[in-house]
Amino acid sequence: MIFRGLPPPHKPNLIYVARLDDNKNLLHILRNYDEIKDLIGQFTIVGDGDLRDVVREYTKQYSNSVMSGVLNNHTTQLLMAAHDYLVLPSKYDGWGAVVNEALSVGTRVLCSVNCGAAILLDGVERGEAFKLDSVKECLGKWLNKDPLSSSERAKIKNWANSHISGEVAAEYFVSCFSNERLTAPWLR
Repeated sequence: MIFRGLPPPHKPNLIYVARLDDNKNLLHILRNYDEIKDLIGQFTIVGDGDLRDVVREYTKQYSNSVMSGVLNNHTTQLLMAAHDYLVLPSKYDGWGAVVNEALSVGTRVLCSVNCGAAILLDGVERGEAFKLDSVKECLGKWLNKDPLSSSERAKIKNWANSHISGEVAAEYFVSCFSNERLTAPWLR
């Protein structure tokens, strides 16, 4: 089951898409869920891993949380687009590609400063990066806002398309190699 009925329209929906392991730090949010649960329409957890059973027990306690397991990429993207915020509270993440994926469908992101992709967040429109000891405060701040409007979603999608799409990244990568001042270290 992916959605448990329709969440109240005045509360934003939160989604987590990642492995269910200690490094991704989802349990930090779930252990403190009582403090934020009333701010959330629905909290959807997509993924699988070592902490599957522990996460399942938490989601059973709350009527506005659901664990879907692993989904195909198309379904995950549709689900991300139906949520207002993606949360990624990782203790460490080299990049966190799911941040790019969420922004590309117009979903705001709240991720730890330990994710390389935190650099994509502006603290205003696209979301915010938080220190691990302030995740509850960050979630509270953003979840107290109204759900994303269609114009806010479009603005995020447009930014992602013009700044982090595959085409833009490829052009940047090629330009790095076409610059005459750059010499590959193996050619020096």
